[in-house]
Amino acid sequence: MSNSTLRELVVCLSHSWGGLEHVSAQDALDHASAGMDVEVLCYKGSPIHEFLKKQPAGEKIRFHTIGFEPYNHFDYRLRRILKAKVKSGTNIVHCHQPSVLGSVVPWLMFEKKVALFSTRHIMSGHNKKDPYHRYIYSRLNALFVMSESLRENVLKTHPIDPLKVKVLRLGLDLEKFDSKKVDAEELRQKWGADSKTVLVGLVGRLDPAKGQETFLRAASVLRKNPAKKNLRFILVGEETRSRDVSAKGYSYRTHLENLVNELELSSSVVFAGYQKDIPQVMKALDICVMPSREETFGLVAIEAMAMGKPVIVSKGGSSLEIVGEKEDHGILVEPEDPEDLSQKISMLVQSSEMASDLAKKGRDFVQREYDRKKRTALTLENYKAALS
Repeated sequence: MSNSTLRELVVCLSHSWGGLEHVSAQDALDHASAGMDVEVLCYKGSPIHEFLKKQPAGEKIRFHTIGFEPYNHFDYRLRRILKAKVKSGTNIVHCHQPSVLGSVVPWLMFEKKVALFSTRHIMSGHNKKDPYHRYIYSRLNALFVMSESLRENVLKTHPIDPLKVKVLRLGLDLEKFDSKKVDAEELRQKWGADSKTVLVGLVGRLDPAKGQETFLRAASVLRKNPAKKNLRFILVGEETRSRDVSAKGYSYRTHLENLVNELELSSSVVFAGYQKDIPQVMKALDICVMPSREETFGLVAIEAMAMGKPVIVSKGGSSLEIVGEKEDHGILVEPEDPEDLSQKISMLVQSSEMASDLAKKGRDFVQREYDRKKRTALTLENYKAALS
């Protein structure tokens, strides 16, 4: 079966632009570049719609845009769309939001020439082992997850055959994430770094769950040591929309800025905002930290490792899959523990040998396990197996 015979409808109904949407978009581009016929069902003018239209490979993708919010169950407007797609030759439907399955599965239940896939991007805290969800998940050919920890979570909470839950690791464009091809000196200078400065960075949206407050409190501990005066702390990312941290309604960024002033860190903390060129950001940093409360998967850590940077990651979620059970590829830290984080950062600052060793092992690990070409090949392999 050739790739050109695969006619995929990617369903991503979201007004946001985060990890889920970025993965959905990148997969669609990769599948189109591999010769598949790809159409994306999305909201008109949504971030994923606008992003894909601007990409060179996006010219190979067709769009079906809608202006309505589908119901969670049995949406007849989606029925008309799906039936038309099947009639025109669509043989693969891939939903990147399991919540949409209630308005997709009923209309595809008896369409045996159509393979149905879904991807779960986040952990579930709800027990879905009821007759309704058993009916919904029985139709799936496979449910993709990005880590073993997420697979375990799905098996505990979803009524689905374990053989259908497949780990499909996220992938990076290793041509793009190549330290030898990226120049970050200008960015380092912009952030106030010279040849002796150590830049410690946290990349991610400004959100309490991402651990920025823990990061700043760890920075305060480190700055009290005269030997650590050459450290600068970089916060890369924008604030989550509508995120308030108190009844007063001020934003989380405001909270963090106030904390910086309270801790007297103004001269050593940079709020870098949104940065488009992530390889350049990672090249500019000397150490990357990810002190989140819990992450389904730490893509930021993988991106840093790909650029040859040592990483410090909070325990929990998929952290062991990233750094290794013996911490061969990175260092684990207790979540929400500034003292522990400051000690782990200090270890890397004091031992350039340790930092270099972790950086090399991390880069080698990512090259083996997280090449985007490998992800695309495995996806297409599953598609073809379902249709054979």
